[in-house]
Amino acid sequence: MLPKDYKMTALISTLRHGEKNDNGELTEQGVKQATLRGINTTHLEGDIIIFHSGVDRVKQSVRAAGQYLRINDAEKIDLEKIIQEHHLQDYICPELHYLFKPKSKGIYFEGWDDIELTPNERMQEFLNQKDFSSEPEIYPSPKQMAQRLGRVLLTEVNFSGLTDYNFRTNFINGTHEPVVMSFLYYALNNFSAGSENFVTEVGGTVDFAEGFNFEVYQNPTQDLKVFLGFRDFYKEVDLKFLQKFLD
Repeated sequence: MLPKDYKMTALISTLRHGEKNDNGELTEQGVKQATLRGINTTHLEGDIIIFHSGVDRVKQSVRAAGQYLRINDAEKIDLEKIIQEHHLQDYICPELHYLFKPKSKGIYFEGWDDIELTPNERMQEFLNQKDFSSEPEIYPSPKQMAQRLGRVLLTEVNFSGLTDYNFRTNFINGTHEPVVMSFLYYALNNFSAGSENFVTEVGGTVDFAEGFNFEVYQNPTQDLKVFLGFRDFYKEVDLKFLQKFLD
């Protein structure tokens, strides 16, 4: 339990994009999924800062989530408005992509949707590569993906620690299924590789517009405590372990 002088100063939400069609574009259902994610995310009544991988469906997803962050009533969703009217600034962050060059999928990820495995089996097979990539010039290994996302998260945590105790920030990071799962694979195991049954243990691979949160708490002397929340998992993040994992 946190001492009384700690307050949440940042909520860092990292999510997979919403549902896509065969052309990789965000569907109307995908917009609604992302919108509901925003509605169900606590707004800290401060700034909203959005980062994404640069892919249109991811950008649209995080903007939909951010647009409705202040609304807690699903009946107020207006899909036409969310598509046409955006008042949020977003930033491209290459570290949130699962490829080194977004338009170069290579052999492995070009056939990602065609692999004759269930989504859970496919994800576990990918995570089992750990620090190996079959095409190292095309895509990072699961460990590298986790480290790339980890650098983004640690930067956002440190930003919270550098700002005034009364300043509040919502960060929304838009990314892809392999990136989210790679980070969880390590973070939920104290930044060591998870088990060969990891995907089953956490309840399956991350769904469209699903993700995890970093809750950042701060006291008046700017000491930080960070907690990771994903489904039924909730644990404190040791920032020293995280930094060591990134080195």
